[in-house]
Amino acid sequence: MIIALYDVSGIQEYIFQSSRMRENIGASSIVGRVLKEHLPQVLNELKAEQKRNVVLDWEEQETFAFTDSAVDIEIVYNGGGNAMVAFRNVEDFHTVNERLSLRLLQVSYSLHLAIAAVESDGVNFVADKRRLDQRLTAVKACMLRPRPIGAFPFSEQEARSGLPITSYDQHTGHNVSTMQKLKLRQGHQDVQDRNNSSSKRWAVEMEELVRQREEDSYVAVVHIDGNGMGKQIRSRMEQWEASYSYAEAVCAMRELSSSITARFRNTFEETVAELIHSLPVDHWVKSREKLPIRPLILDGDDLTFVCLGEWGLPLAAKLLEKLHMETSESGKSEEVSMSACAGVAFVHSHYPFNLAYEISEDCCKSAKQARLTAGEEHGSYIAFEVVRGSQLDKEAGKRQSYRVGEGQMGERDYAKLDQYMRQMAVTNWPRWRLEKLYEAIKGQPELLQLYVKECESRGYSLQSLGVDKDGEDSISQTALLDALELQGMFDIEVFASALKQREGERT
Repeated sequence: MIIALYDVSGIQEYIFQSSRMRENIGASSIVGRVLKEHLPQVLNELKAEQKRNVVLDWEEQETFAFTDSAVDIEIVYNGGGNAMVAFRNVEDFHTVNERLSLRLLQVSYSLHLAIAAVESDGVNFVADKRRLDQRLTAVKACMLRPRPIGAFPFSEQEARSGLPITSYDQHTGHNVSTMQKLKLRQGHQDVQDRNNSSSKRWAVEMEELVRQREEDSYVAVVHIDGNGMGKQIRSRMEQWEASYSYAEAVCAMRELSSSITARFRNTFEETVAELIHSLPVDHWVKSREKLPIRPLILDGDDLTFVCLGEWGLPLAAKLLEKLHMETSESGKSEEVSMSACAGVAFVHSHYPFNLAYEISEDCCKSAKQARLTAGEEHGSYIAFEVVRGSQLDKEAGKRQSYRVGEGQMGERDYAKLDQYMRQMAVTNWPRWRLEKLYEAIKGQPELLQLYVKECESRGYSLQSLGVDKDGEDSISQTALLDALELQGMFDIEVFASALKQREGERT
């Protein structure tokens, strides 16, 4: 038999290319449907036309049905961004590849399909999966990614991609390229479907992610990625290799794949529900038709969403806390840790989306590096970046990462940063003094001490901001600096009830 692994290439660039929320929604939906819907549809076509015996409902199978000689094609698993399919003969394999590639071109215009395949004797699934992963990595490293034809002489072209204008979108009122037309058409359809059949109130336009449209309105782009998930899966597969048959290993892989995706998805939805529940009845969000949140990537252990700037850090931190507590049963093996790290980019609502995503991804990498430096295999860390105007801070590479977890209140723990931000929101310090304190901390130590004494003489003490008396001498190394930078970008009512309950339990 032939075992094939399918992967869609160029996802991030495709989804985050536009600053139109509806276009990003459509792009995300197109990407998600390639393997989840279009692959099964192509297999169904083959089933109907050539009378093939095809097994599509892989999640409902109690065993690997392909061991039955009557089965011609079976989906081994489909999740986490890729799909594995078993074929009885090579002709069916090539037919599916041709049709799926054509379908991908028709629905996306510029995405690419990476395919790896190996012949298998049906003895060792883990060894087959290992060979497939290696071959797919090699395929993606050397595959050509031809761009669609560009603009002809004297033709109008779309600003971001340079593709020729080919259509007009009535909803946005703009001339669009073929790629934009496909994204927007899917985005309009998704929004309509959700409005008709779902109680979810995700935002669909960028202005629905801010309190009001103004220059200082920020949104948060949050990227969350699981810790060492690949390493953990390889460890489980080594256990299967030693004791499982081919069919048993396939079933274990199926259970693990679907469980990881379900855990991340359920945790996200539960956390958002808790956030909304934690807000007071008179909170401004309660009267809105749309929640200032929009998930864009939610597959496997990869989660990316955009939300109201003031919710970025508390929502991301709460997700990390809950994920750290979540585990996934991996067949008959040990549990898999669901801990993760997060990166948060605070940008103006009109900031280029692709750049904002890159910043959040870089922040997530910084958080993961901090975890490795601390020697915590499954610790959860979070890092952020605030983009003022259109330029990054020159010291962006020096961003701090914070450990997320209960019971820790050190200067590099998120709980301490959270405490500073909540305390700052209720302090008697005027905002202009806090801004001046921020600049003083970043300046010369002597000037900082002078400014601190000046503030104390007027009744503004560092203790009222949450600074310990013993920590005044090292204030420039504390989380207070980051908290000052985040002024106005933290809603203290988010999860406030849970925080009060936790503090009550401690006392």
